[in-house]
Amino acid sequence: MLAVYYEQRRVGVIEPSQPGLTFKYASEWTAGQSSFPISLTMPLRTEPYPADVATPWFANLLPEDRQLETIGRLLRRSQGDVYGLLEQIGRETAGALSIGAPEAAGEYKALNEAELAAAIDRLPQRPLLVETDGVTMSLAGAQEKMVVAIFGEQIMLPLHGAASTHIVKPDSKRLYATVENELLCMTLAARIGLPVAGVAMGDAEGRRYLLIERYDRRLVGKFRVARDHQEDFCQALSVYPTNKYQSGGGPELGDIFSVIDRHSRRQARDRLTMLDFVIFAACIGDTDRHAKNYSLLLSSGPRLGPGYDFISALAYEGITPNLAMSIAGKSRADHLQRRHWEGFASNVGLSPAATVRRVGIVAAAVAGTVESLPEELAGRFPTRIDALKLFAVEIARRADQIGKNSAL
Repeated sequence: MLAVYYEQRRVGVIEPSQPGLTFKYASEWTAGQSSFPISLTMPLRTEPYPADVATPWFANLLPEDRQLETIGRLLRRSQGDVYGLLEQIGRETAGALSIGAPEAAGEYKALNEAELAAAIDRLPQRPLLVETDGVTMSLAGAQEKMVVAIFGEQIMLPLHGAASTHIVKPDSKRLYATVENELLCMTLAARIGLPVAGVAMGDAEGRRYLLIERYDRRLVGKFRVARDHQEDFCQALSVYPTNKYQSGGGPELGDIFSVIDRHSRRQARDRLTMLDFVIFAACIGDTDRHAKNYSLLLSSGPRLGPGYDFISALAYEGITPNLAMSIAGKSRADHLQRRHWEGFASNVGLSPAATVRRVGIVAAAVAGTVESLPEELAGRFPTRIDALKLFAVEIARRADQIGKNSAL
């Protein structure tokens, strides 16, 4: 039996089951005035949730692909042993829950530049710094990353389940300048008014990294971090992370709008924000936006979370040109025309005419804003300006095409 906590309060218990695991809320949690469900799929109740509901939700807290394979090997656990993996690395996860023990009272280790560089260098062999003394963290995704806490200007490593404030993503070894790419795309999204996580860039002895603010964390005092609860849309739809892509039977955009319609406390605003996310992803050529790339904040009432992980695939060879989530059955963003946007709008309950107008507005904003960002970002961060300019040119070209095609 593995206890699940929110701060110092026991939320419930996980128990191994065949197959997977079950989850049961603690009676004191269901009776609490300020309690919240850990998922839209698991409303507060006294009866336990069976494996087919609980297992996919908790599986989505774990890393994926080669990251999970390496962690499983290091911990001598099967990749499918969700219970066993979370038992060892589940103290600091996405959202507000601490698995296995109550939230730690702020134990942190300061990292100098050399130590941060060394930690980044260890990530291929030690994903999420697993089996590093005192480190217990779990983040979804296939990319190398780690979490840190930043107090003032000091970067610190959270230990024994202490809460982090930021995610560190080093440059990909497979794709060119991914740090500059995501820095540009996320800054562009914020600049045209989309609600997205804040980003910055750093360099630790030549190791470039993106620094992403965690929107599910809040500084509430010196060395004190509060957690806010969230779930991604795979969790909200009881979909395993292995099925996150629409092409593999995973969620479609209509499923996401349906969840917003049924559960969001600010339905109208969230529907329009989600539309902007869809248009923006098409404009920048983000072909890897699946259901885990969108989330809901739960502890303050169900509402769409800020955008994150926006990155352009336009400048890379060998990357699929197909969108991970199709628009009115069309997977190629450069082939989208007015009828596709109108069909998409009708499918998700939006005004077709207003949607087409919004496509034009967002596309024009992207094309008109992105070309000035490389110089600005190069003045603020240790970037490769040639990389920024390469991505900006491709994004401007695609956004212009999306805008023009939407009138056809």
